[in-house]
Amino acid sequence: MAGKRRVQFFLSYAHADRALVDGLLRELEKLYGAAAHYEYRVWRDGQIPLGARWREAIDAAIRECDFGLVLVSPALLGSEFVRDHELPHFVGDRAAKPVLPVGLDRVDFRHHDLRGLQEHQIFLKGGRSFGELRSAPQKREFAFELFTRIQERLDASFKTPGAP
Repeated sequence: MAGKRRVQFFLSYAHADRALVDGLLRELEKLYGAAAHYEYRVWRDGQIPLGARWREAIDAAIRECDFGLVLVSPALLGSEFVRDHELPHFVGDRAAKPVLPVGLDRVDFRHHDLRGLQEHQIFLKGGRSFGELRSAPQKREFAFELFTRIQERLDASFKTPGAP
């Protein structure tokens, strides 16, 4: 990892979407290790040790992260905890951290309350979320394009030397 900048992501998602989240992260993790300029660290609530104060662990992870990786789905948008305790750090007037919203499952942009995310570019591939894709190659392509877009965002944010 010598010479790579460590980047910490706080993963915001709905537990109801765990299977989709795990599938997307599996594909992204294959790409992270080969990144030329960054060492990726993704914090998720499954890392909270048994017996730890979970709210304090979440608050600390948000404070320590560089970006919020928000996996957008109807379940996430309907979560009171996400709405009240996670999203305010990444969207809206009190936002202190940049957000990288990703379409995890299909959302109706006209009829769902996007909780402030409508002001941000949400990553979709060809207008489709990760959960709408059926084949493994489509899901790998989604993850690859997402990885590329994250790299570009990091390069712009950190003004990484040697990056295109």
